[in-house]
Amino acid sequence: MNVLRWWFTLNYDSLAATESRNAFELHGPGVKVLSENEMLTERGERVHTGGSDDLTKRFAESFTKHFDKLTTKYPIYAELRNVFDLALVAAVIQSHDLPGQVGWHLTHFGPGGDYSPALATAPKEVESVMNHRVISGKHVIAAVSGGVRVETTSLAAKDAVKTDTYGLMSSERGASQPKQLDRRAWWWD
Repeated sequence: MNVLRWWFTLNYDSLAATESRNAFELHGPGVKVLSENEMLTERGERVHTGGSDDLTKRFAESFTKHFDKLTTKYPIYAELRNVFDLALVAAVIQSHDLPGQVGWHLTHFGPGGDYSPALATAPKEVESVMNHRVISGKHVIAAVSGGVRVETTSLAAKDAVKTDTYGLMSSERGASQPKQLDRRAWWWD
């Protein structure tokens, strides 16, 4: 049986940073949809093909191309992009040891801190949404949608982050800093 599959993944062109690594910038739309035509064996096991037929691929490309419009109509997709952004920012913070560079001991967010999020085992699989159609009484095509794959390591690695050699980011960072700020206040721009 032929199975058509779509899933969401990261879609960042690159990350850039100032030479001193005190400001970072994400480049790219954030989210894309990928596709694959899979096969099901008689025992129901999925066989990856590594490719997509033209129609399946075009659907994924169209969804990606119109992702911003879809976020307006379906805010859950905008939330997904926010989660992707946050995951990438967290990976940059870790890979560049930003807390260590500024002497932040993660008193609220680190191990033993005041804030401890509830942790659970991350799912490896979730139930899929599926639809099928029988064509000419014998060909069964199943469409499976859903799934998210987030791999931040390669984008957030120190050697993967591009340095802004023009100084534009440093200039923008300097211009955006508040003039006076209490030392315990949070500032985000």
